[in-house]
Amino acid sequence: MYGFLSYLFWLVVALSFICSKCLNEKLTRKRRVVGGAPLVPGEWPWLVSLHFRPTHPFTNRTKMRHLCTGALIDPQWVLTAGHCMDGNEFKGLNKKSNWVIVLGEYNQYRRESWEQRNRIKKYFKHPQYSARPLLRDLTLIKLKRRATINEKVKAINIDSTGECTVKGTPVSVAGWGQISYSPFGYGNFLPLKTSLSISNKTQCVENYSIVPDNDPDKAFYDPEDEGVLCAGASGGKDACLGDSGGPLACERGDEWKLTGVVSTGYDCGNATFPGLYTRVDLYSQWIRDTIANN
Repeated sequence: MYGFLSYLFWLVVALSFICSKCLNEKLTRKRRVVGGAPLVPGEWPWLVSLHFRPTHPFTNRTKMRHLCTGALIDPQWVLTAGHCMDGNEFKGLNKKSNWVIVLGEYNQYRRESWEQRNRIKKYFKHPQYSARPLLRDLTLIKLKRRATINEKVKAINIDSTGECTVKGTPVSVAGWGQISYSPFGYGNFLPLKTSLSISNKTQCVENYSIVPDNDPDKAFYDPEDEGVLCAGASGGKDACLGDSGGPLACERGDEWKLTGVVSTGYDCGNATFPGLYTRVDLYSQWIRDTIANN
């Protein structure tokens, strides 16, 4: 969530990317990508764009429907952030008919020939989801139709062992979010990807302890929780407003593995405050059981 439905990338790649304004104050505190470079179509074929159909302050300004990001983990299942479907944060987020799930999305301002538009059959927020602080920030979406798997649309495997959560492990994150924390509304119409590494947990907790107590966003942060993964980089790289729910992935040989889900964080691209991600391996059993039983 960065700032809350708003989440991380900073080396400002200003090319001629069209920028867009803010999500609502609550939706602008979640994450987006800062310091990233554009993906090539099909480079991350599991990257999913979640389009919100009703009127929303963020999409009104961007003229895009994109509000959150997700990852295809099975031909009929998408993993995203719990707060993306939290109707207490913005009216209608919890209504499945308000969403269009776009697989193979690339340019938000046009429809590609390979895009697959789908709807939500049902969704499952983690039963212990917490909005303040943001913990177990996961939602599993079952699509109405199975995806057609091809070079532009493929599922990513989950890092169920936690091998990619070790301090210093190189990871990457991608999304259509903001390229800086402020001003709000600078979302990208093309997906950006940036490289990070898993941060030292103790240092991450210590750094977040200096966030001022009177900062309203402090209520969202609990980096000490075992289910929260810290990841960042020097040089202004991060997820940012609009990347919420997006995949944090690590490369193992010729395979990418889903390690975390964009959740929240303080500022965007500030090396002192790594982005906060939901650690996927700790919830892999819940993910498997939910898919198997539904």
